[in-house]
Amino acid sequence: MSPLDLQQRLAALSSRETPVEDREAEDRKGFPQGNELSRFAYLGHIHSLEERRAGPKTQDVFDRLAQLAEPEDWAGPKPPHASDMGVLQHYLTWRFERAIQEERVIPDAESQLCVFNTGLATRRQESIYALFKPNFRPDRQPWCLEGWYLEGDRQLDSFPELPDPPAYSDEPCDYIFDRRLPLAMKPRDVVQMRIDKFPEELRHDRYGLELRLTAAVDRAMKMAARNYTTAVPMWYSVTEEVRLALPLSLTEPGEFDSALAIYRVRDRYRVGTVLSLTGAYYDARLLARPTAPWLNPN
Repeated sequence: MSPLDLQQRLAALSSRETPVEDREAEDRKGFPQGNELSRFAYLGHIHSLEERRAGPKTQDVFDRLAQLAEPEDWAGPKPPHASDMGVLQHYLTWRFERAIQEERVIPDAESQLCVFNTGLATRRQESIYALFKPNFRPDRQPWCLEGWYLEGDRQLDSFPELPDPPAYSDEPCDYIFDRRLPLAMKPRDVVQMRIDKFPEELRHDRYGLELRLTAAVDRAMKMAARNYTTAVPMWYSVTEEVRLALPLSLTEPGEFDSALAIYRVRDRYRVGTVLSLTGAYYDARLLARPTAPWLNPN
């Protein structure tokens, strides 16, 4: 295979449009189809939720990656099953798409291999890479997953320089809440826009929900002002920008029902959208493992 053939395999992928589907990571029942990674490479059989409930006798690629990486709860908050890998599947899907955008999926003409930095590490902080080989089966993905490898493994020796993990924003202010900035919000618009993300028992009284939302946002801003780590950075793939997730307590003090995604516009914050806690956790994990108590499943 020539260098041109390798570049064509990557170029063909990058030219395809990714459909705008539900990118808020909610109620995922299996590995999302129609995404960059599933079009790029054949990953082998991936266990469905039904198979996980029944207790699969073999490991799929996500089980093997989770076993290699430092321990983490990849099921996320309120998983459909304790062995669910929904967070890891979502993480790898969107990490790979970002790497494609930044041209950090690197081919090597001599070895006919391709490598991608997953952004994950082992307990010893060894970076984990996905290694791909060409798929010569017609009408299939251009690549196959060869396996997961660590920096220093001889299987990666053909690459003079291994790629860095994908980046999201170079602006530190995008990741850290600034208590000096006010929040501009129209409660009526937020309720109308995302009524499905609020507790079901509150949806019948929209004006009452607007009042609850105003009070909940005020409390969330006070929490973040006292402790800036309350605002959790997350990657919002719909607009491809870093946003901050704030907890919304709408029914009981100290119990959080939803998350408010805000973003910075010059000298203020504006409301982006409302997410379920599961959706906020999925999108926050793209940047780092969430540690804020209100969002951490443990």
